[in-house]
Amino acid sequence: MSSVYNLLLTCRALVLRSSGKLIIENVPTPEVTPGSVIVKVLVNTVVPGQRNIIARKVPGLYTPDPIIPGGHAIGRVAAVGPDTTTLQAGETVIIAPATGSFSGAAVDVAVAMDARIIAIGHNMEILKNLQSIYPSIKIVPIKSNFEEDLAALKAFGPIDAFLDISPHVANDSSHIRSCFMALKPYRRASLMRVITKDIAIPYMVATLNNITIRGQYMYEREDARGIIKLVESGALKLGKAAGHDIVRTFKYEDWEKAVETSSNSPGAGKIVVFEH
Repeated sequence: MSSVYNLLLTCRALVLRSSGKLIIENVPTPEVTPGSVIVKVLVNTVVPGQRNIIARKVPGLYTPDPIIPGGHAIGRVAAVGPDTTTLQAGETVIIAPATGSFSGAAVDVAVAMDARIIAIGHNMEILKNLQSIYPSIKIVPIKSNFEEDLAALKAFGPIDAFLDISPHVANDSSHIRSCFMALKPYRRASLMRVITKDIAIPYMVATLNNITIRGQYMYEREDARGIIKLVESGALKLGKAAGHDIVRTFKYEDWEKAVETSSNSPGAGKIVVFEH
């Protein structure tokens, strides 16, 4: 049985119809279908890379025309379709780099999962801020020298997992090879972001050490359930307790200022939002 609660026929949205410009429109409210829900968005974030998405300048990313960009939001379930039955209204891990909005969130989750974290990056100020929130994590500055970076990582002993969340500007960084080389046998590397060039993987090391390499963009249904359980248990810090600060709140009419502010606030825990 489906449940719908006072849904309006239309809703306001920022629609991208041409590169570089968003337009406020009243668009039809989606229909609830079997196995789906409709979520009333209360607030949504403006990610630092939103400017490039709006300008359609993200290599390898196809965006339909038109499109309503953005998928990070807090909302309430407003309608539940039929057959929606499941929804109601210590390993050592390298996270590299750990100074961005996505990778900083990965640190939050990994700590909540009781992993031992080695956070690496170029921005020591952000790394030290992460360590002030989570004193148990280890921080390593990327020196862009393969031998030095590898030695710094190996100083912490055997590494079980490497999670790479590099932006496209890290195309030529040597840290990926260093992190691969630091993994102990039969362990794993996960590639999750948008490096657009081919990378040099230490082939013989991966083969002889039986390293598992997995590409994974975004997450699966079970991952979302796991995050909810971490929040419900109190293991995952949220808000100010996790060092997250709302830089500024905007209305849709000020989307250009919102995108500009977010682009200038790319660090871990810095959040720019649209408020509805």
